[in-house]
Amino acid sequence: MTAQPTIETPATPATRSVPRGQHEPTSRAAVQGCLTFFNDAVAHCQGPTVVSAPKSEHLLLGLPHGSINAAFLQDRPQGPVIGWRIGDRSPRFTVPTGFLILRALCLFGGFPFIDTNKKGGREQHYVEVLAEGYTLQRLMVGAEPGEVVRLLGDHHDLLPWCLSVEGSHPRAKRDRRGAIRLALALYDKNAADWGLADLLSRAQYEALLRGAFRLYDAEHAHHLLRPIGS
Repeated sequence: MTAQPTIETPATPATRSVPRGQHEPTSRAAVQGCLTFFNDAVAHCQGPTVVSAPKSEHLLLGLPHGSINAAFLQDRPQGPVIGWRIGDRSPRFTVPTGFLILRALCLFGGFPFIDTNKKGGREQHYVEVLAEGYTLQRLMVGAEPGEVVRLLGDHHDLLPWCLSVEGSHPRAKRDRRGAIRLALALYDKNAADWGLADLLSRAQYEALLRGAFRLYDAEHAHHLLRPIGS
């Protein structure tokens, strides 16, 4: 596939990584960037002919942060995407609302990491956030207990048209509700100490998390639909 042009965020420094469990305080700019993108996206969703689409650049504010050490914008035939790196790994790609989910979930810790635990040729290098088992693609598409989310093609492309939901997997139990609980627990632990509670209350943070999932669904749920019986 022909390489697409990229726009690097000007604040991208040299590669670095933060060990899991160590939480850097989130900047106020990062929180405000997520809020601005979310509010603009909601306004655009409710009045697409009146309000312009949100600017994805807002989601790059406050980076690098935790294990996310770089991010950039890229155009694809299907629309704009955001590429981002964990440490020195090759970039992963998500749509802007998918990157909003990622950034919102780890605003107060629980930074993303690459799952390298599987053995015997079953290693998938999935991106997980908050805790083991909470894969980003699973949270983006809202997989229910018993469902797994497969990547269709390159494992770097965590894009809605590259994902497939499959059932009959009883061991798959992580879901959005659990992720929200973990993220709120991190808010309770860190928001006041990091000086961010005045910028984003607990109730507002929960609304941001739930709203980010709804925005993703509103924009991209149709990519996950499959005909029945064909």
